[in-house]
Amino acid sequence: MTYVIGVILVLLLVALVLVFRPPKPKSFKDTEPRETPADDATATDDQLDLAIEAGAHKNVEDEEELDLAFEETEEIVSTGKGEKDAAEPVEELDLSLEEEAGNGEFDEDIPFIDDEQDILKRKGRGDMAPALADVPDDYALIEEGETPQELAERLEYFLGSDDEEPEPVSEEGPAEEDDQTAVIAEETEPVEEAVEAGEFIAPEAGLDRERYGAELAEQIERLRGEMNAAIANRETGKLGPLEVALENLCAQQADLQSGLLRQQKLLDELEAVMNEVRRALPGFQLATFQANLRQGQYEVVRTLLNDAANQLDGAPQVAARMLYQWGRLEEERGEFAAASNMFARACEIDEENLDCLYAAGRMARIHGNAEQALTWLEKGVNTVRQQDEESVELARAEHELARALVMAEQKDRVEELLQSARETMEKLIGAEHPDLGPVLHDQAVLFDSSGRYEEAEPLYRKALEVTEKGLGMDHPRLGTTLNKLAGLYEEIEMEEKSEPLYTRALEIKQKVLGENHPDVGTIMGHLANLLKQQKKYDRAEPMFRQSLAIAETALGKDHPNLSVVLNNMAELYSDMGNEEQAEHFQERAFALFGLPGMGDGFVEMSKDDDFDVDDDKDQTIAGS
Repeated sequence: MTYVIGVILVLLLVALVLVFRPPKPKSFKDTEPRETPADDATATDDQLDLAIEAGAHKNVEDEEELDLAFEETEEIVSTGKGEKDAAEPVEELDLSLEEEAGNGEFDEDIPFIDDEQDILKRKGRGDMAPALADVPDDYALIEEGETPQELAERLEYFLGSDDEEPEPVSEEGPAEEDDQTAVIAEETEPVEEAVEAGEFIAPEAGLDRERYGAELAEQIERLRGEMNAAIANRETGKLGPLEVALENLCAQQADLQSGLLRQQKLLDELEAVMNEVRRALPGFQLATFQANLRQGQYEVVRTLLNDAANQLDGAPQVAARMLYQWGRLEEERGEFAAASNMFARACEIDEENLDCLYAAGRMARIHGNAEQALTWLEKGVNTVRQQDEESVELARAEHELARALVMAEQKDRVEELLQSARETMEKLIGAEHPDLGPVLHDQAVLFDSSGRYEEAEPLYRKALEVTEKGLGMDHPRLGTTLNKLAGLYEEIEMEEKSEPLYTRALEIKQKVLGENHPDVGTIMGHLANLLKQQKKYDRAEPMFRQSLAIAETALGKDHPNLSVVLNNMAELYSDMGNEEQAEHFQERAFALFGLPGMGDGFVEMSKDDDFDVDDDKDQTIAGS
């Protein structure tokens, strides 16, 4: 029994030598002979003979000496990594063993091996597990307890070539991480590390140009859908906020770079405020806020902000600025209802903040709440005036207050407010700044409505000039000014200047509001009436019919405002000699207007988008 066990141990030793041998050259004869010290080779052979003899004669219990033999053999192999002289004896020994095994002499040298016993050998590739099927035969497996550095050194010895320089192993670990490991590390990095440091992480995805443009297009499509639904349901009261929001979004779409920069500025300001919130309210869920902001979960964001505002009793100014800043982002996205709520909430918290009062008053005016708009705007203007300081913010508040006064039909102070706003802005931002355009436009409308055409005409032209230079030739803001100036030229019998202005205004309004918006129908009616007066009947007729169809959809076929278009169409067909059609439209006009006979008293009851100063003077006599 002892004899058999000894044989097995010897076979294990031989198998280890075979497994860890260097790759065999293609031809031993082609291998360049190397000088090998005879002493080292003799020592190696003697050690092998001693190991075989010890295995054949020693007792099984004497395992310590066998362990020493293994250690000595491993030492010789390991020293071959840096010293070529020590590696050669092992190589020659392996080759001699292979030759003897090939000619059958190996078995004769060890007569004690049972012929029927299975010879220990490495499994063939077909016998391996699938996970190891592609592993090279000379690949060294990882040893138990082996460090990465030891493994790298051993693999370099068995797999490296003489021509390759070994790569230094960094003590700090691999230079490059696996891609998947890097991704997992990034995903699992806790957000709270940045939050606890008081830092705010802005939503980078919202600043990508491509995504920004896609979100704008989606918002525009949604608002147009809401507007078309309001028109179809004849809910004209909803059109005002939708029109302003659409104009803002279309302006951003026309100049994506400027819109992107403006959004970046708003996010930077939000970042500063949210860091203040974090310091004033340590329990605020800033990480949740950031995550929902990045994902576009705006309802959750609004809830978190309102909850934070309720808890910031000790820092009302911070709460107001937070709500105001978020309201500006909502307004930028065309979410006017949400913006209005945020601004109103900010005013409730801080009644002395001009920014909050101006923004809340403007939104109230856009939504048709003149009384509330006047309350906030009056307070804002008076608060700043008490400080006796000029500012652009004060000028804008004065302009907005003038608009609210016109809506409330309190027009006594309008001219004074507009003049003050204009002078302040020209002084502080320059007479060519595009922000001056709306003030100049409203001043022109004020003079136009009171018959002061000589004062109104240069203001209209100046408003067009600064807007075109600053914002572009197709900016949505230009549509209303072009329409008003065209009407003024028609009023003072300079029709040759009106047609190109009406045409430009119509193109801009169609692009922003769509083909079926009431404002588009109104401008189309103006242009058709001008063409009728110029006897361009073939162009005027289809425009009149389309204008009438738009008005019927938005107002209904029995609305009094249709009488203007119907009367103009009756005159058109009369001039064309089609008395049957003329009589038909004349009868419809009489029925709607409620007059006993024909006359020139039909007035066009079209609204001005921005500034209806005097409804009576702002109307155009039909057929004039």
